[in-house]
Amino acid sequence: MSSVIKIFGDSNVWGDEQPGCTIGKNSKSSKSTFPYYIAGLLRCKVENFAVSGAALNLVHDMILFNPVNKDDIVIVYLPTCSKYGFIHNSRDYKEINDIIRYKLRSQIFNKDMGESTIKWMNNNMWHPQALYYNTIKYAYAILKLTQHSNVFFFWNTRHIDGKYLSGQDGLYDELKRRNNYYGDTYPTEITSSINFSDEILSQLSQITVDWDCVKSLDEITAELNLYKYPQGHHLPRVHFEYAHKIIDVFKERLNVY
Repeated sequence: MSSVIKIFGDSNVWGDEQPGCTIGKNSKSSKSTFPYYIAGLLRCKVENFAVSGAALNLVHDMILFNPVNKDDIVIVYLPTCSKYGFIHNSRDYKEINDIIRYKLRSQIFNKDMGESTIKWMNNNMWHPQALYYNTIKYAYAILKLTQHSNVFFFWNTRHIDGKYLSGQDGLYDELKRRNNYYGDTYPTEITSSINFSDEILSQLSQITVDWDCVKSLDEITAELNLYKYPQGHHLPRVHFEYAHKIIDVFKERLNVY
């Protein structure tokens, strides 16, 4: 194939902790995450727009400012729910992508914030309904931005059967961080569902390859009796095996045999 595979997502498809991967200015992705193996099997070139630490809102921004074409094969790894970050005035930004990549470095929850402020935000910005709404909103917006291309969704939002479940690393990490500062004040088990239209959920289902990508990678890790890197990322061998398990989905959709 002569198409280009464009990758959007977070550290799991950037390749954090894998050999050859660097983070920061002039960073380089690993070439050993599953989208690269998919590209090898389809004989495609790769452009990686993933951002380490990204949440859904940041993935959306990266796609918005790096448009895809109708002949592109687009792999979107849908990470955690929206995190709140700022375009900090201490950095001299030169490019749109620099703003997108670095605004997440100024996360809103930190030890300098008063407990009353965090409680207010928890009640008005981070309650389960708002989180679930943002999950679907950004996923659907990403769909609209990529729908004229060949797009494949891989989720890590624990969004199963229309429900937003606990265990999401972004929300879970934020809650744990708050609890470290203020004691076990905030629950880390959250379940929420909102009745979005069946049409929206149907459209998302049609382009979804895996509703829980990390779970699939964990299962392969266990089957092969392998380990994960210290920050929880998976070995190249695991990504290799995963790519070979799902390649038929790509071939069928792309009519390539």
